[in-house]
Amino acid sequence: MIHWEICKPDYLIGTKIEAELNSANLISIEKFARTAIDEEGLPVFSIGLFPHRQGVFDVWLVTTDRMKDHTISIIRDVRAWMVEMVETHGIHRLQAFVDPNFPDGERFVAHYGFEREGLLRAYGANREDFVLFARVFE
Repeated sequence: MIHWEICKPDYLIGTKIEAELNSANLISIEKFARTAIDEEGLPVFSIGLFPHRQGVFDVWLVTTDRMKDHTISIIRDVRAWMVEMVETHGIHRLQAFVDPNFPDGERFVAHYGFEREGLLRAYGANREDFVLFARVFE
C-alpha cells in the first residue's frame, strides 16, 4: 500500500530546478509534484510538472526499485492526477523527454497516451540523445 504526499522531493531541494521555479516566481514545486511513499515511509516514485510556457508543461519522474511492488497503484493514481492537473490548470500539452536506453520510460509515457515526436540529438548534459514524447489535449 502506498500513499501520496504533496511535497518537495528531497532530491529537488536546493537544486537548479527548485531555484528556477522560485526565481521565476512561476509556481511552487509542491503544487505540481507528488511522491508515492510506501508502508516503511520510503519514497517509491515521484512525478511532477515543470512549466514550459502557458498551457505547456514538461513531465519529470524519478523511479526507485520499490516501484515494481506498487506498479498497478502508481499507474492508476498517476492517471487520475494527470487528469486533475490538465483540467485544473488549463494544460493543453504535456511533454516528456525520455532516455532511449530506458525502454520502461517509453512504455510508461505511451501508456498515458503520449506519442513519439522525435529524437533530440545531444540534448542531455552529457550530450546524450533523448526522445521527445507529447500528449496534446483538445
